[in-house]
Amino acid sequence: MPQSEINRDSVLVAAREIISQTTYCGLVTVDSNGQPQVRTMNPFPVKDDYVIWFATSRSSRKAGELKANPKVAVYFADHNTAKGYVNISGKAEVIDDKELLQKMKREYWEGIPNWQKPHV
Repeated sequence: MPQSEINRDSVLVAAREIISQTTYCGLVTVDSNGQPQVRTMNPFPVKDDYVIWFATSRSSRKAGELKANPKVAVYFADHNTAKGYVNISGKAEVIDDKELLQKMKREYWEGIPNWQKPHV
């Protein structure tokens, strides 16, 4: 079937299935030299709006790259079954909101020193 004939709703259902079955994804940022940089990330569960949330250190290289150039791609795939993949391109925003961070907190963060302290 030509790509133009594929139903958008069917594509979104298939994408949702792949995303929901994938624990980790690849986050692609662009560094100061214009080179793509890929990292394995553990996103929060993706909701129907396809907004993808990640948590990272405020001082990480990826946070700095996102502030300088918000263009990103996020890649999900189940390589065990090779059912397909999902690539979402867009713009990212670094949000440093202590209340939101507390609300979204994951249990394993307790093992990370100073995760809830503001960046200095």
